[in-house]
Amino acid sequence: MLEKFFTLVIIPQKTAAVKKRRIPALFVIFMVLLLIGLIAAWMWIMIDYLSIRSQLVSINKLQLEFEEKEKQIKIFNEKYDKIQMNFEHLKSLDYKLRSVTSLERDKKNKRQKMSEQEIANQKIQAQQEGILSIIASNGEKIISNFNDKEIKFKNLEDFYSEIKNPLKKVPSQWPSKGLLINGYGVKADPYTNQILSHFGINIATNMNANVRTTADGMVLFVGKDDELSNLIVIDHGNGFVTRYGFITNPEIEEGDLVQKNDIIAKVANIGTSSDYRLYYEVVFNGITQNPVPYITEEKL
Repeated sequence: MLEKFFTLVIIPQKTAAVKKRRIPALFVIFMVLLLIGLIAAWMWIMIDYLSIRSQLVSINKLQLEFEEKEKQIKIFNEKYDKIQMNFEHLKSLDYKLRSVTSLERDKKNKRQKMSEQEIANQKIQAQQEGILSIIASNGEKIISNFNDKEIKFKNLEDFYSEIKNPLKKVPSQWPSKGLLINGYGVKADPYTNQILSHFGINIATNMNANVRTTADGMVLFVGKDDELSNLIVIDHGNGFVTRYGFITNPEIEEGDLVQKNDIIAKVANIGTSSDYRLYYEVVFNGITQNPVPYITEEKL
C-alpha cells in the first residue's frame, strides 16, 4: 500500500522559488494527537491545581479554627487551674461553717442532678456548636459561681473582723408579729398527742406576715429542709445562730449580710388555709437555746 503524504507549500518572497515539503500523514496524525494530549494534560493539571488551592484554603481555615480552639482550651485550663487552687479552701470554709452552726444535721444542701431536658438541650447545642461551646458555657458558669463565692467569703471576713456593739449580734427581738403557740423544750404531736422534743418556738401569724432578722449577721443557708419546709439560717458571729423555718419568698441569699430587723421572708402556710406559723430557733455554740429569755423588745 502506498504511503499517504500531506504536501506543505511554502511561498516565500516574490523573487524566490516556491518550495514544497512532503509530510507523511502518520506524522501529521501523531502531532495532532500529541497536541490534543498536551491540551488535555494541561487542562487536567489546571483542574488539579485549582482543587489543591481550594483544599489549601480549607486547610488554612481549619488551621485557624484549630489555633482558636487551642487558645480557648488554654484559657479554660488556666481558669480551671485557678478554680482548683481555691476549691479546697472554699470547701474547707463551707465545712467549718456548717460544723460550727449545726448545719450538718439538716442534710438539705443536696446537689441537684441535671434533668433529662437539660441533658438533651446540651446534646443539641454540642451538635450545633461543638463540644467546646458546652465547655465554654459550663466554664463561665463555674467562674461566675466561684466569683460569687469569693465575694461572699470577703463579706464573711469583713463581718467577722468588724468591731461592733456585741449586743447587736444577740438575737434580742421577735422574728415576726403573732402569737406564741409552742414553747421551747417539748410539745404534743397534734395527731398522736405524743410528747416530742422541741428545739425552738412556733409563732402563729397572719397571712403574708414578714419574717425579720433578730440580730446582725450573715446568711449561711437558704433552701429546703426535710422537717421545716423552707429554711433560713443566719450566723451572728459570736456563737449565736438563728434558724427560721416554714417560710416562703426569701429575700436574701447565702452570703448576704443582714442587719437586725431586716425583712428576710414571709411566713408560709403549713397546712390549712389559715394555718400560718413560723418556726424560730436559737443556737449558741452548737447547743439549742430557749429564744424567749434573749428577747428584750416588744413584738413587732
